[in-house]
Amino acid sequence: VDADEVWVWSQCWYPKFCDEALLALTRRCRNLSRLMVSYHPELTDAGVVGAVELIGGRATKLAFNGCAGLTERSCIAIGRHCPNLQDVNLSFGDHQDHGRPALDRVTDVGIWAVIDGCPLITRLQVSFNDECFAEGPIAFQHVTDLSIGKALELKHLRELSIHGCAFSRECVMRLVAEPDLCPLLRTL
Repeated sequence: VDADEVWVWSQCWYPKFCDEALLALTRRCRNLSRLMVSYHPELTDAGVVGAVELIGGRATKLAFNGCAGLTERSCIAIGRHCPNLQDVNLSFGDHQDHGRPALDRVTDVGIWAVIDGCPLITRLQVSFNDECFAEGPIAFQHVTDLSIGKALELKHLRELSIHGCAFSRECVMRLVAEPDLCPLLRTL
């Protein structure tokens, strides 16, 4: 198959999309460079690590939004295997995560691995949709100011989404007040 872009949305697959399906898909699509998988809580690090190993340097866009079964192990694999990545969505939280929030499984270490390994990133999303929880705002408590500071090292960064993360107001205000920190940034 010559597909270079695949998008797997939760409502498209029955039975549930899983690691084996992701690996079969990435093996079959030999030219795959853009992979978007949305809201599949059954997906685990084993599937993502295997997929990014197969895609490797061809990857320019990866999105795993709403895949609550993932941890920073997936982030580390992305950083290790995808040096040409330009657009990445690491919003692992699931809007219906069945008591398994990814909030404590992604830390600055994982985000740093992606930033260090993927210097061409123009769009970085590390966010969590807290509007779906009746108990109030929830954040990636282990993704902090250290990650936004590290993201500012991305010379090509144009868009940064940090919704629902544990960043301080001072850190975000510094970014807004000092545009020279990230001169290409247009969307925050």
